[in-house]
Amino acid sequence: MGTDDHSAAPTLEEIARFELMKPARWEPATYFVMGQLAQLIPLSLDVDWGWLQKVEHNPRWRRHYADIVAEAEARRHFLIELAVQFNPRFAGLEPHEVLFESDDLARYVLPMQRRFKLPQPMIDAANRSLVQAVNPPAAPLPVPLQNKLIRQQSINHPSPVGERGKQHYKDVLDAVIDEATRRALDPDDYNAIWAQLVQMAKERIPPLLGIVDGEGIKYEAAEGIKIFSKKNLRDRRYRAQRRKPC
Repeated sequence: MGTDDHSAAPTLEEIARFELMKPARWEPATYFVMGQLAQLIPLSLDVDWGWLQKVEHNPRWRRHYADIVAEAEARRHFLIELAVQFNPRFAGLEPHEVLFESDDLARYVLPMQRRFKLPQPMIDAANRSLVQAVNPPAAPLPVPLQNKLIRQQSINHPSPVGERGKQHYKDVLDAVIDEATRRALDPDDYNAIWAQLVQMAKERIPPLLGIVDGEGIKYEAAEGIKIFSKKNLRDRRYRAQRRKPC
């Protein structure tokens, strides 16, 4: 039977291929920062977010991974209740909306650990985050000085030449876009990255200065205050993909 037959169980070959996409992406230095609570659900199961989405939205995979679906649902309800306790302002939201609010993710891990079995990388990430909170890094340089140093570094250390022979130089938004990509539920989707950039702009994470309705994100550049739009992000991602070697 074809894979579009929702009544057919997955074949062993299909399961083997699908399992390759399952593992969560952990880095040795992973730690938790402000982010959407929904990120904690797949991480707590040690699975990839996109993989879990496919499981929950496809009847064939949902039946095959019924135990994981049940675990995800239990953790989802627990997180919603916990988030409302931590943030009473969330009480006025619909339950599913709470999971897309941003909060300090590290503080949710210990209560989850008491209730559920969590993967060790998740516990380690939370511990690193708590240590960093107690011993924060040195205060950041003023934004204008950051920009000056970034410009100088770009001149002295240009990025590798792209496939079309054009050099790409770092700019003041590279760091925050990299961080937004890391926080995004789907780092390959520019819409998910944009959602994180908007949140970071609301938090005024340098060099971001806030939101301009109908235009985009306001930020401080060497030339002054500028606007970065969602279309700018899409075009930037497109150019980055073209620069990647074949």
